[in-house]
Amino acid sequence: GFEDLVPPGKCIKLRKSLYGLKQASNLYWRRLQGWMLKDGFTQIDDEGTLFRKDGPNGEKMIISMYVDDGLVACTDEKFYEDFLVCFRKAFTISDQGDLHYYLGIKIHRDWNDGLIWLSQEQYIDDLVERFGLSDAKASPTPFLPNEHLTHDDVCDRMDASNKEQIHYYQTV
Repeated sequence: GFEDLVPPGKCIKLRKSLYGLKQASNLYWRRLQGWMLKDGFTQIDDEGTLFRKDGPNGEKMIISMYVDDGLVACTDEKFYEDFLVCFRKAFTISDQGDLHYYLGIKIHRDWNDGLIWLSQEQYIDDLVERFGLSDAKASPTPFLPNEHLTHDDVCDRMDASNKEQIHYYQTV
C-alpha cells in the first residue's frame, strides 16, 4: 500500500514498533524491563522474567512476566495498589481478577486455610489429544522396568527423517 510513497530502491525506517512485527516483542520487553528496574525492582539473575521489589516497611513484591502475561505476588495490599497506579501510567493493562490459570497451570486457592493447588492436568490432556494418544494405554513409566538406555539408543534430534522419534521428543 505504500508503493506510491516510497521511491524504487528505497525503504521506510520505522521509528516505533508495530504490533505483530518480529521486533515488537523485543522492544516491548526492553521497555518493560527498563521501567521495572527504574521503579526499584531487581531482576532475578537465575530467572530473567522474575522481578523483586522490597518496600520501605518490609513489604515484598515478586512479579513474573511472560510475553504480555504478568503475575504479581505481594505481601501488602497498599504496596500492590501503589505499584498498579504507577504501572498503569506506563502500560495498558487489564486486571483479570483472581488467578485461575497461568502459563498452562491451573491454580486453585483455599483462602480460608491458606492453601494453593497447582495442576497441569488440562495441559497434559491437551498434549495427549494433540499427539493423538487419547486411546493409548496408561503406563506408570514410559520405559520397561530395568531398561537401561545408552547413548546409541538416542537418535539425533535434528534427523527429520525419523518422525516417530521427533514426535516423542515433542511429547516429552
